[in-house]
Amino acid sequence: MTSTPRNRQLNIIDGALLSAKIVKDASEAAPVLGPFKATAGLVITILETIRDVKTNKKDWITLGEHLSIQIKDIHDDLSRCSTPHSMELLLVVNTYEQKLENVLAKIRLTRGRGRFERYLNSRTDKEEIATLRRDVDTCWKDFMRKITLQVHEAAHRIEERVKSVGEDMTNVGKDLKSVGKDVKNVEKGVQKVETSVDAIGDTSYFTKLVPLPSATGADHNTCLAGTRTGVLDYIRQWADQHNTTQVCWLTDVAGAGKSTIAKQLSGEWKIEGRLGGCFFFNKNRPDTTNKQAFCDTIAAQLANNQPQLLP
Repeated sequence: MTSTPRNRQLNIIDGALLSAKIVKDASEAAPVLGPFKATAGLVITILETIRDVKTNKKDWITLGEHLSIQIKDIHDDLSRCSTPHSMELLLVVNTYEQKLENVLAKIRLTRGRGRFERYLNSRTDKEEIATLRRDVDTCWKDFMRKITLQVHEAAHRIEERVKSVGEDMTNVGKDLKSVGKDVKNVEKGVQKVETSVDAIGDTSYFTKLVPLPSATGADHNTCLAGTRTGVLDYIRQWADQHNTTQVCWLTDVAGAGKSTIAKQLSGEWKIEGRLGGCFFFNKNRPDTTNKQAFCDTIAAQLANNQPQLLP
């Protein structure tokens, strides 16, 4: 199909819309970013409205793409910054949202004009678009200053905390040595299992193993329909790409739903025949911190889910 200026403009809008929707989905999946989803929703509405604008379309598209990049930067910085966020920072985000409402109101006014009125106001609209962008950029720069200040303050608190517990570093070193010994013990345990398997020479050992129920997700629920779609789709795409990295590390605050997401995806992959095994550690369940239970549970699942791996 021939690439026309209109097609290229629509492609730009579609790309910006996709980026804004991903940000909105990610905000909904993280409780600490819940209030920000309204800001992302506003940008999505602005981009959808720009599609119907007849005059100064290139200028509007440039502004829309600019907004899409800005909200991604704001989302990423809020995600990385420790909570609770300062009141000053939240006020800046609120002011930014008000500027977006002004942009949306202007776009809707422009879209509703007749052809002759659009012609008469074309030059004035172009100047107003530039003014709207300056207003939005001012708020965005203010946000960047505030988030940088909050990061520096957090770094200073961490530095002070490290200084106050300097004498405990020796104990930390001892703990690390202990962890190292535990790792070696796990390795020895794995070697013993491998030796036992070689000695047995058949699959009876694996078929007798029983997975630990509490470690295979029995204590967790799957995601509710329509929730966490952004994060789930991102991980599904990662799993489908054979040339990608071998580890997908999902991190967030306690209670954000990481185990629920893991339960959802492990269930899907088991149905599809793609799951090797899963193990849910729980500090409140001592049986899930036992190295023998870990090895047995993973081995049992591999034998059951992927029988072609049996010796």
